[in-house]
Amino acid sequence: MPIADTLLSLSLSPTLLLLLVLGIAMVESLALVGLLVPGVVLITAAASMAGHQMVALPWLIGVAFAGAVLGDGLSYFLGYRHRDTVVTRWPLSLHPEWLGRGARFFERYGIYSVFIGRFVGPVRPIIPLIAGMMHMPARTFLLANVISAALWAPAYVLPGYLLGHTWQQQLNLPANVEMAVVMMAVSVVALAVMFSWGRAQVGHKG
Repeated sequence: MPIADTLLSLSLSPTLLLLLVLGIAMVESLALVGLLVPGVVLITAAASMAGHQMVALPWLIGVAFAGAVLGDGLSYFLGYRHRDTVVTRWPLSLHPEWLGRGARFFERYGIYSVFIGRFVGPVRPIIPLIAGMMHMPARTFLLANVISAALWAPAYVLPGYLLGHTWQQQLNLPANVEMAVVMMAVSVVALAVMFSWGRAQVGHKG
């Protein structure tokens, strides 16, 4: 089966779409990896496909919320348990300025940095790691993590979902045109993932 057909069949499965959004939200929130992943593009494209397939919106927001909480939680744990070694690992070993930028943001806003940082692209994947390295109390971090994720999930999922839902309900496109648009959305997701992987490989070798 051609790759395009495989991707299309995956995009037509509500369960796989939910798993895709869960994975994107988690990876996009994960320490350091999130800096290499175009999360906004991926979430928008996946949510648009979910809207087109009329996946239940509460479930979609729920898995995005869960992925965001898990990603930040893992980042916090990584910083808390490996604060002395994480700075020597790729990609921080090549980009120490990322850590410095996150540390300054954390020092300025304290607990609020976990909440605010989720919506600030350049520091978002770094702040949970910094919070762990600074040994922020776990309960304090969890509270900020959950509240910010509860706001982040609908804010990032709804635009793409409504776009896909409106297109499916109101535009009434011919079947061949509709299939072409779906394929374009699938291609955006696939290309973004491939680009992120390639950039990570280049950065690692550099």
